[in-house]
Amino acid sequence: MVAAIHTPSSAAFFAFDKLLLLDAGRLCYLGAVSETVRFFSEAGFQCPTYHNPADFVIETLSSSDDAPAKLKRQHEERIGAAVEEGGGGWGVQNGQGCLTASAIPFYST
Repeated sequence: MVAAIHTPSSAAFFAFDKLLLLDAGRLCYLGAVSETVRFFSEAGFQCPTYHNPADFVIETLSSSDDAPAKLKRQHEERIGAAVEEGGGGWGVQNGQGCLTASAIPFYST
């Protein structure tokens, strides 16, 4: 199941297992919801303590002109590492950049 959710609470945000984050149609993040804050941190965007991660993601993308480009580079580096490691849970198979259904966000059951 694919769901779009706007301005979720922190509890609703973490109810999802995977997240596909787009900004103006550009891929910014694809992976586990639980890794989102760390991913943004690795790209140079620090989520304040006790801040709603969903709000942080939205605020970062809307307030920083270079955020989408930085996040895209960070994502491409992770995909490259996953290909080298044989997939790494990113839905990458046989060195191909194929995304499988496991890479699509879905709600926990």
